[in-house]
Amino acid sequence: MARWFDAVRTLRGLWSEKTWFDYLLAGFLVIIYGLISQHCSSVDFLSFKDLNQRLAIYSTTASVISIFGGLGAISITVYISASGERWEMIKRNYHVELHRNWVALTAGLGLAALFCVTAQLVDYNKEAGLSQYVFWFGASLAVLRFARLIWIFDHTLEIWSKDTSESGRISAPRFHPKWTENSE
Repeated sequence: MARWFDAVRTLRGLWSEKTWFDYLLAGFLVIIYGLISQHCSSVDFLSFKDLNQRLAIYSTTASVISIFGGLGAISITVYISASGERWEMIKRNYHVELHRNWVALTAGLGLAALFCVTAQLVDYNKEAGLSQYVFWFGASLAVLRFARLIWIFDHTLEIWSKDTSESGRISAPRFHPKWTENSE
């Protein structure tokens, strides 16, 4: 069982340090999808959709990915504004890794949305053809980058919560019934 945990820890470390791994995994997922859909047509659900439905799926997915990008921007803001002993140490010692991950998140989500829009541009036939693979690559990349976003954001909030909960507490000001009145 210990080997299993070590393997998971090693993969998580590889995944967190090597942001290009998301592209590799997304490509692998598309290849697997292509192989399975060639032998089992019921898996290829885009082939059952007409052109207008596929175009709607592509554009809706690109919109959702853009929303993920907005969540990434919020996460970056939380990271930048975080303070405390732990955060200062992390910013000082791991700024390169964090910078690489934040840039990879932003660029990867933008690229994933662009793949979905590209699929929309190249899909003009009755059959999905190549456009579905472009779409699935973008969607897979978005899911992987969203997982990275959640992972980083979870750690960001965890560290921020520890820093704020363990710092000296400031007592709230005494309530006064006339607090809304002008003191002048």
